[in-house]
Amino acid sequence: MNRFLRSSSLLVFAAALAFAGLDAAAQEPVGAISGGYVFDHADDRTGYANLHGWNAGVSYNLTKRTALLADFSNYYGRFHGNSQTVHTFLFGPSYSFKNKSRVTPSLFAIAGDARSSLAGVVVHAFEIGLGGSLTVKLNKHVSVKVIPAEYLLSFPQGSVRNSFKSAGGLEFPFGKR
Repeated sequence: MNRFLRSSSLLVFAAALAFAGLDAAAQEPVGAISGGYVFDHADDRTGYANLHGWNAGVSYNLTKRTALLADFSNYYGRFHGNSQTVHTFLFGPSYSFKNKSRVTPSLFAIAGDARSSLAGVVVHAFEIGLGGSLTVKLNKHVSVKVIPAEYLLSFPQGSVRNSFKSAGGLEFPFGKR
């Protein structure tokens, strides 16, 4: 009888641990989709252009703190009287400083292609983005995401360009683990 109680207790304890683990894992989203407004103070070698546009992204959570990002941005404006557009396709890792509050700061490093068109001349450049963001959870379905500062380093046609970007929008988590 004593052996039966020990076995039953062990089985109940193991089941409780398993369900607790499933419940804790179910609280973490698999990833998120985000989108919103973006401002880019773009270096054009002979000056800076202030461009406005949209930003969209997808993140896939590898762990509670690390994720892979895909960031797509389009900026539009004028530089020295000419129409300018920039399209970026950047990918890389992110690290979040999870805590018990609704605000989660994170850092990221992304890289990829930047396609720029100025007065009809199209140039592709390798671009690196380094920055930080704040995500403010409104509820379990939506958050406000703000990227107060992102440094962009690009290398079009052998030259070096330094630009700065800010963005804000909504983020929608998806899936459960």
